[in-house]
Amino acid sequence: MSDHRGDAATLSMWLSNKTVDNMRRWIATHAVHVAVDDEQIAGVASVRSDGFILLNYVAPEARFKGASKSLLSDIELWASRRGLEWLGLDTTAAALRFYLSSGWTMIGPPQPGFGVTMRHPMRKEVRGAQRA
Repeated sequence: MSDHRGDAATLSMWLSNKTVDNMRRWIATHAVHVAVDDEQIAGVASVRSDGFILLNYVAPEARFKGASKSLLSDIELWASRRGLEWLGLDTTAAALRFYLSSGWTMIGPPQPGFGVTMRHPMRKEVRGAQRA
């Protein structure tokens, strides 16, 4: 991924909390959405009850095939059904264009992230989104 620029220390920091125990805890305490393609997991996203998206990861072979858009759409509908007005997230430079094209807006300047990365705080209004 271009965001960590091949920096081993940055990648190590970013991956340090992606443990089996943490993933189990996140699944138990947050809304988790999964994108499936041909019976394979294509991506996973997790969002807190307050609407802050913690992760939206897509397998490399599933990129640009709609998995991330599907996950984002599911989360937006989930948030709207719960009466949330906004979703928030911090994204990487690599995903910034994706979120901007999906109707998200920047809510401040980029901030230091892990190691050499920058995080870009964003939000999107979901109040009044279509309810099924």
